[in-house]
Amino acid sequence: MSAHTGMSLASVVGARRHANRAARTFDVALARARAEWRDVLGRVAVDGGTDAERTILGCDPDTLRTRHGMILF
Repeated sequence: MSAHTGMSLASVVGARRHANRAARTFDVALARARAEWRDVLGRVAVDGGTDAERTILGCDPDTLRTRHGMILF
């Protein structure tokens, strides 16, 4: 079973627009998400720290927030 949803951090209109996009399979969505994360995280070079500390840096949404609190995607 899969569910089709749409969300937007900016508006209900944006969420509806996203919900009306063509549905993707889970595997396609997963592949796209992984590619986008590689693209974003590939811009950052991190030295030092343990593997766990570097993982926290990559997962912490505050590292991707603008000064207005929006998370960059």
